[in-house]
Amino acid sequence: FDGRSPVMRRKSRQLANSQLCADDKSECDEHDKLIFPRCTMERLCMVLDIVEERGLADIDIKWGDPMECHFPLIHGMKAPSLPWMILIYTIMWIGAFGIMLGSRFKLACACFAIPYWYIFFLDKSYWNNHTYLYGIVAILFWGTEANNALDATKMKGTERTVPLWNYFILKFQFFALYFIAGLKKFSVEWLSGYAMMNLSRHWIFSPFKLFLTMKQTDFFIVHWFAFIFDLTVGFWMLFDKTRIPAMVFCTAFHLMNSRLFNI
Repeated sequence: FDGRSPVMRRKSRQLANSQLCADDKSECDEHDKLIFPRCTMERLCMVLDIVEERGLADIDIKWGDPMECHFPLIHGMKAPSLPWMILIYTIMWIGAFGIMLGSRFKLACACFAIPYWYIFFLDKSYWNNHTYLYGIVAILFWGTEANNALDATKMKGTERTVPLWNYFILKFQFFALYFIAGLKKFSVEWLSGYAMMNLSRHWIFSPFKLFLTMKQTDFFIVHWFAFIFDLTVGFWMLFDKTRIPAMVFCTAFHLMNSRLFNI
């Protein structure tokens, strides 16, 4: 039995509800403080990639030189003139900025993904596993509910969760990228150390050569470490406790590759 008057009970409920809303808002604000700075740095790479890897920095050479050969996926498909290519790249770049900032996330994904795949189909000589994965991730961002977590323009108090299957298909793409690369290295040529000989001459391997010879660096670091890394890192990224160390190794691995190869 509650001896308080109806007015007192109503005020008590209002006070409790207001406190609950305040707690929810605080939790949501805390979520935003954690998620957006971390994701923004990761998505900044998309902006830089368009300039460095997709060819915006040398667009006049790549798409404006009449002597430059291109190999489109569809026979007869031709690249538009240089001004139109600049416009297409600009739209893609604006989309990348929108994704990075979490502004109009779905629209930004469309602005990025459509030009990206169009350029992708224009010249298959630049294709590799990273190229296709990049485009697939853009499609997944666009087609799933990633905007619930990454869209900074969503109103406070709206749904901020992402379905588990959305996470799964995204994780699976990265897992498949590394695991299949590891299976590809499961050959006599690679495991015997003959696939990429003398790569240890590069300065990037100088720290390893402090305690290993060049032949040992080629065999253990270039071949065997790369094999074990590709085959297992996908598993390490699946678990919370090992994900951060795995990402550190991934970052170091890809930074080394960026110095070794022009991909």
